[in-house]
Amino acid sequence: MINLQYRAVCLVWLLLTGLAAAQQQQDNLPETNNTPQISLVTFGPGPEIWARFGHNAIRVTWPENSPYNGFDALYNFGYFDFNEPGFYWNYATGNMQYYAVAEDPRRAFEYYRRQHRSIRQQPLNLAPDQALAVANELDRLIQPDQRRYPYDYFFNNCSTRVRDILNQALGDAVQQQYLPLPASRTLRWDALRMVQDDLLLYLGLHIGLGRIVDQPISDWDAAFLPTTLADQLNALDSNAVISDQVVYTGRAEASDFQPRYLSMLLLGLITVLLIVLPMLGNRNRLSLSGARLWLLFSGLAGMLLLFLWLMTNHQAAWRNENLLLLLPTNLLLLRLGNNRLEKLTAWFIPTAIVAALLVKLIPDAQFNTDLWLWFAPAQLAVFFCWRRHCNR
Repeated sequence: MINLQYRAVCLVWLLLTGLAAAQQQQDNLPETNNTPQISLVTFGPGPEIWARFGHNAIRVTWPENSPYNGFDALYNFGYFDFNEPGFYWNYATGNMQYYAVAEDPRRAFEYYRRQHRSIRQQPLNLAPDQALAVANELDRLIQPDQRRYPYDYFFNNCSTRVRDILNQALGDAVQQQYLPLPASRTLRWDALRMVQDDLLLYLGLHIGLGRIVDQPISDWDAAFLPTTLADQLNALDSNAVISDQVVYTGRAEASDFQPRYLSMLLLGLITVLLIVLPMLGNRNRLSLSGARLWLLFSGLAGMLLLFLWLMTNHQAAWRNENLLLLLPTNLLLLRLGNNRLEKLTAWFIPTAIVAALLVKLIPDAQFNTDLWLWFAPAQLAVFFCWRRHCNR
């Protein structure tokens, strides 16, 4: 009996000792962390046309002792494919398809460094469930059946996609804070700010943008620019950003927009001289060459603006008041003749200028004041040449 009791005590002691050792071994193991670090990464503007507005992405970094073993990925919504069938036609008609990918942050950072584009990283202060929700949503959005989306430069771009995902994770905090606030600049003002150092790009964008980009917007809408979104998260009431880290300093972004009044005035003066001076000399073949060149340029430009408005999904190009200064009907006046149609076409020039002035009385009219210094004098110079030619 005693022997049996002794054996039972020994067995219990062994069991307790084994459990204690197992518990100690368990305590010595590193704690498993299943919460990723979510960061907003913002890249500065680059030299290419499509890179002038900057770029951003969401970085998801899993801990080393997580089930994902330190997996680190940059979720990027800014990819497109030049080799995609119909790419250029889709680009022209506003039916661009962009897609999302997950890429290696180290390779991405090295690429942007070579492009001399700044890199800014903001680790976000998210709760575990919020961080997991972002990671899961990003993983869903790079799947083959989900990765593509219809791209729009102002209303559905890489930055607005990132904004919407982070806003959802933060319980709509971004939208609630910034949607009621009027932005200090319009979409046109911000867009031209980013390209004002390149005259040709400035002219192309300024001429092609219609009235919609001059309407009042909120700070929420202004986050179509990546740097604006980064600054907004810093100022969010919920202290969403842990730190704001400059990983690499590249090209500086223009802080404000200055309309190019002097450049447009010089273009207007040069154009008027090219149109009028040949007419003041002896009548010959070249006397109307300047007028015809302007009629051809302005007429084709007007046809392009009409095409963008009526036949494409480029909402930002609709209802373009520059059509009153770049008349498609100018092409009908190339002969500078005096028949009934040409008379009607010629007199439409000053009539359209008066109409363009009256449109300025409409609230939130399109901003093209600097372009007026070029287009209006050129149009009036052509009308003068037509009158002079017909009266000879």
